[in-house]
Amino acid sequence: MLLSITTSQGNIQAIIDNMDSFNDIKDTILVYCYGFNGERSDRHRMAVKLSRQLKVTSIAVLRFDYLGLGISDGDFVNVTLKTKLKDTLAVIRFIERRIPQISNIIFLGFSDGASIAMASLTEYAGRLNILGLLLWSPVLQQDIPIIKTNMHLKGENTKSNDSELFSYNWDKEIRSRPVVNNKEIAFPVYGLWKNIKYSNLNDTRSIRTFIKRKVPTCIICPEGDDLVVPTARRLLRDLRGNATIHHILNSDHTFNHSDWEAEVRNHSYFWIRGLLDDSTILDK
Repeated sequence: MLLSITTSQGNIQAIIDNMDSFNDIKDTILVYCYGFNGERSDRHRMAVKLSRQLKVTSIAVLRFDYLGLGISDGDFVNVTLKTKLKDTLAVIRFIERRIPQISNIIFLGFSDGASIAMASLTEYAGRLNILGLLLWSPVLQQDIPIIKTNMHLKGENTKSNDSELFSYNWDKEIRSRPVVNNKEIAFPVYGLWKNIKYSNLNDTRSIRTFIKRKVPTCIICPEGDDLVVPTARRLLRDLRGNATIHHILNSDHTFNHSDWEAEVRNHSYFWIRGLLDDSTILDK
């Protein structure tokens, strides 16, 4: 079911999978927050395929393009983490108004969509019962590794241990340094965050509030991913029994192989089944 959701900044284009009309019998909505500057289907349509698996359940899946991305209104230059958070809360309010039979919500965050999913869950104060949070390759801002070096980028390599790699105060750097002509080696996401003003959402605050909510959380991550592993370990530690973690062996960050993708979707599906605790759910 296609939707055009009107906001003060323009129309958000969205789709609800597994519903043909607002009157269909569904009681749970899964809200998909995609990563970086993607779009609601993603390159290899993982969320779409998960939606198909969930068709036999009581879950509808909401996918949408943030303002300034995909086919929604707006300009990319204005996209920030705050605008993405605002857009996510706007589409959830729309669901609350138009689909009163929906009573539960699950958040799914992919890559840096984890920041949006967690912040949305933290800020949300509506009538829907929050069942859980599903994270695929979660990346949070303070976990972006930056390697301090005096070497130029061209043709140079550097080595660093974990304590040096992940203890650096990059938020201070992101506010004070230009994008080009510096002598730091950084992961590509560093430049993305700087270029689209990603420093304007303090997700450390969101994480602290989220931890207090004690929401069941499932983390699925590539084994050995230098961006994801620090986030996953910290969440697993801080959530103290409310989180589980599943590693995808040999996978890249986006699970860009049919076997990795299938494992992510299947593990997600059965974890969601456990949340619902619904004996009427059938495998497909």
